[in-house]
Amino acid sequence: MHMKKYVRWVNRTLHKCEVHRLDQFRVCFDLNKFAQHEIDKWLEFAFARQVQRLELDLLKGGKETRDFDYCYTFPAQLLGLNHKLPPLWHNFMSVKVLLLKSVNVTGEVLEFFLHNCPFLEEMVVHGSGTLVNLQVIGPSLKLKHLEIWRCQCLESLKIHDTNLVTLVASAATKLLLSNAPMLIKVEIVGAFRPILKDILAPISCVLSQLEVLKITSSDGLGLGNYKFPKFTKLKKFVVHVFAWRDTSLLGCTHVIGAAPLLEEFELKVSINFNLIILSSGSRN
Repeated sequence: MHMKKYVRWVNRTLHKCEVHRLDQFRVCFDLNKFAQHEIDKWLEFAFARQVQRLELDLLKGGKETRDFDYCYTFPAQLLGLNHKLPPLWHNFMSVKVLLLKSVNVTGEVLEFFLHNCPFLEEMVVHGSGTLVNLQVIGPSLKLKHLEIWRCQCLESLKIHDTNLVTLVASAATKLLLSNAPMLIKVEIVGAFRPILKDILAPISCVLSQLEVLKITSSDGLGLGNYKFPKFTKLKKFVVHVFAWRDTSLLGCTHVIGAAPLLEEFELKVSINFNLIILSSGSRN
């Protein structure tokens, strides 16, 4: 009932809207695949008005990614990916920010935006069940912030020769990263009893240039005997660990000696679903 009421309200609002350009179009509501037709029409409305910031935040209850089988699917045909050039194709060029949460979207669709939106600087995808492969390649891309989170079917995320500044990825083992000289902030997640070196291995080529590093693990990270590489520019280090009561986290402190410029160290420990946060400011 709430979904139907929301859909009717949006439809009435758009019917009254007379603007010719949109700075932002944001849908933030618990909507699923049963609103496919209506959301498709909303997207047509937004793109026809050369929207710059497009957000579809369809998380379940506003917080959780939903079952992929019930997610709204981004309409590839709207982009002309059926090999027929859409009449409004040039209107996609205005997009600067693309945020999709609990939206099934393919790598082909995302790469369309990357290569056809010359001003696109931010791309966020949470909880897509159809994202399998994504390539972010080429110095001509304007993308500065990339966030790929909880896309369980992801097999490969390749990033090469880009000017990316911030990267958030929840599948460390799927990441192929190279030649990203501007990358200074990384948040990465390791899955199912990871070893810290396995989490850091995919980003080894940028460790010396990172200023902010955030790591999340479902286990104790295997920190006991781990020797951190040199973080010559690291200023902030955050570790979030889901640990058992007998898990030793003393190895986390080793980063202090490996990062001479470290200003902030934060350790988040979740034990039996209770969160404990230990934070330390400047070493001085």
